[in-house]
Amino acid sequence: MAYRTFVKKLLTAAAFMAAFFMPAQARMVPVQLPMNLICFDSLEEGFDFHKRAGQFPIIKGTTKSSGTPGGAILFLNPENTNWSFMMFKTNAEGRTVPCIVTTGELFEIVPTQENKIQL
Repeated sequence: MAYRTFVKKLLTAAAFMAAFFMPAQARMVPVQLPMNLICFDSLEEGFDFHKRAGQFPIIKGTTKSSGTPGGAILFLNPENTNWSFMMFKTNAEGRTVPCIVTTGELFEIVPTQENKIQL
């Protein structure tokens, strides 16, 4: 039962993020930052990594950028709250491969009060 409550809160937070943060991003001036990514040789290897970590996809999105076909996925382990963010890019051979952008711990839903984020 606690897992269902957790998922319900997670989906509510995801909906809030989609509704609140997307318009703000559209008004921002884009800045390109260099990043070192950990990329896998195949989609299977990327998804096996998350499976071994006990992480499940909780949020996914698509992109229209030519350098990142397919989009990105946020993975979460509901037992210990570690998480990782994976995106897809085209490698030198022209194949789409999954890449880990970042990982972290202690994933939690940000509490809200009257549609304001409480940090």
